[in-house]
Amino acid sequence: MKVRYCYFGLIDSQDNETLIEKLKFIHETISRYSHKYQICGVFYYANQSFFHCLEGKKETVHKLLSYLHASGKLIDIKVYQNISIESLHYQTWSMKYVHKESDIIKFFNKIGHQLFCPLLLNDKNIDKLVNIIFSEISNESINKLAKGYKNRGKSFY
Repeated sequence: MKVRYCYFGLIDSQDNETLIEKLKFIHETISRYSHKYQICGVFYYANQSFFHCLEGKKETVHKLLSYLHASGKLIDIKVYQNISIESLHYQTWSMKYVHKESDIIKFFNKIGHQLFCPLLLNDKNIDKLVNIIFSEISNESINKLAKGYKNRGKSFY
């Protein structure tokens, strides 16, 4: 059975590790595990906040999540979604920084927040954020396909 597990929270800043070291640990752990067990999804982060969505076989997704949560690098975790799915939305796993010009930040600005901080959102706004993230991934793959030697000089902005 396949599942989608989405959650958000903060990257812990209490110990002697830097944020870069923690993000590197998260990236390496999930990349290695997702490659080995065919787990897909995305990890968005900025301002010590994160949104993480994983898709794959239930047992392997929960094993990875248990390991990540036990590492102590992620805190104030709020589960958004833990559902069974028929097909995967994501093709691979990736880690992304939320850029100031992104639709995600525009969404936060629109609702009165200057920074990416999913912990401040209510259930309705979390649904909107997830839809923006899902559409951003879809748009990204379309734009990648539109590039190449046959499309030089074309602007897709």
